[in-house]
Amino acid sequence: PRVDMPGAEVIAGACRQFNPPPVPATAPMLKAVADDDGVVHLTWERSAQTIGLDAELHHGARRGFTPTDATLVAQTNRFDYSHKMVPAGQQYYALVLVSDGKRSQPSYASIAVPRPTPPRSCSGPQAETGRPDAHGGLPSGTT
Repeated sequence: PRVDMPGAEVIAGACRQFNPPPVPATAPMLKAVADDDGVVHLTWERSAQTIGLDAELHHGARRGFTPTDATLVAQTNRFDYSHKMVPAGQQYYALVLVSDGKRSQPSYASIAVPRPTPPRSCSGPQAETGRPDAHGGLPSGTT
């Protein structure tokens, strides 16, 4: 029923007539890109076939791993995710789309993650002798 009708149940933030699309047999292609800081950016298709489905992202130790609760990294209804603190080396990911208890078969991506680029060293502020201090006088011990 409409929210202004007697007996209607109002659920804040929920679309009352949303019908999610059917879960595809296999999740769309998962793309993985690693940046210089060792963060893996994962993206997948955003279309009428995927809007409204939840996505599970899994991280495994080998190619073709089986996604489980132990490998689950994140659940999202977005179409991207950034996995931080990823160890350097070859990494494997899986995407599974989920809706109303139904699950797609996973799609996989692998990426070689570089070692994070160390921050540039900063020489920082340094005191110089013989110049006036903040109060206009010379530092003690100088003339």
